[in-house]
Amino acid sequence: MKSGNRDVTEGSKSEDKVFTLEEREEIAMSEIESMIDREIQDAMPETAAVDFDIEEWINTKPLSLETLKGKVILLSFWAYTDIFCLRSLPIMRLLNKKYSEYNFAVVSAHCAEYDFARSAQNVRKAVERYRINFPVGIDKENRTWQTYGNMYWPKHILIDSTGMVRYEIAGLNNIRDLELPIYGLLREADRRPPPYFEDEEPLDEIYDTYGTQFIGPTREIWESIVHPVCVGYTKLQHFGNIQKVVQNMINEFKDPGQHIHNIVYLRGSWFWDKECVRFSGKPDDDAAVIIRYSARRANAIMGTQDNTLAKVEVKVDGKYIEQKNLGSDVRLSDSISYVDVDWPHAYNLVKTEEPETHEIEIIPRTSNLSFYTFLFG
Repeated sequence: MKSGNRDVTEGSKSEDKVFTLEEREEIAMSEIESMIDREIQDAMPETAAVDFDIEEWINTKPLSLETLKGKVILLSFWAYTDIFCLRSLPIMRLLNKKYSEYNFAVVSAHCAEYDFARSAQNVRKAVERYRINFPVGIDKENRTWQTYGNMYWPKHILIDSTGMVRYEIAGLNNIRDLELPIYGLLREADRRPPPYFEDEEPLDEIYDTYGTQFIGPTREIWESIVHPVCVGYTKLQHFGNIQKVVQNMINEFKDPGQHIHNIVYLRGSWFWDKECVRFSGKPDDDAAVIIRYSARRANAIMGTQDNTLAKVEVKVDGKYIEQKNLGSDVRLSDSISYVDVDWPHAYNLVKTEEPETHEIEIIPRTSNLSFYTFLFG
């Protein structure tokens, strides 16, 4: 048995007995069938899958249910700007590698969370950044997403070898949520993958960069970790600044000095747009986007207003970041921690070994910065 895989027969019978492959599969299927019976009722049993309404594909020729006929399909809806989707990518990669030889296919449909994510060029950059090696369809207008009645990122749907939707799950807690039903549907299709399942999540650079879903030692720490904080007016009702702010206008923000946990504060001149705030001052202004947070990882979705390089400095608790806590997208020059923002995506800013409480400042040093969202892990 390979390291990292759990034999589902462990503890089932005497440890001294040597099981044949057929016995292992029989015991595995007993567990799987029980699990599927519990979970499948939450999906859409006996519902025919609807074909993909996607014109542009990455890592593959154009796909359809017809070209994938006879395969068990994992249809995964995701967005490269969503931190929970990013955390699911290592799982998708592992499942694709492990089961593709058994007539199994991962098909991901990228559904834009922001207007800039409708750009095929940006999606291609994300596919390269996150080393995605399975098929990606660009669901530019989210038509396939809507056809499947989706409202979540990520969303995973399993289609059996006859083209029927059999299982769906919004979000993803662990690899086992998908691996067991995949195994069961492959068996139904008379495929015979070995009955060994992952007992640990596939940790890679995505987990190191963006963090895992932290379960802290105390309820207080768990509750203090903030969910993604978007600053566009379609998702954020107000800033922490004690002043009236007008949508679709340049506003002059004054920093009140005292900052409440998990609330965004602005300093300087910013245009409040539907998805972001756009810096409208001069590079030498004392402007900033500020938030006080508790987490291991601090990230920010940033872009530019004119497709030319934007530069931001990053401070934590009023100081530039030390080498040991630099995020993967931050550089040091003359002890100044900064980020070059060249295309819109989630930039990793701060890393710590344990969840810590800090205040982070994003300071624009060019006039073309667009700031969208804080993400934590």
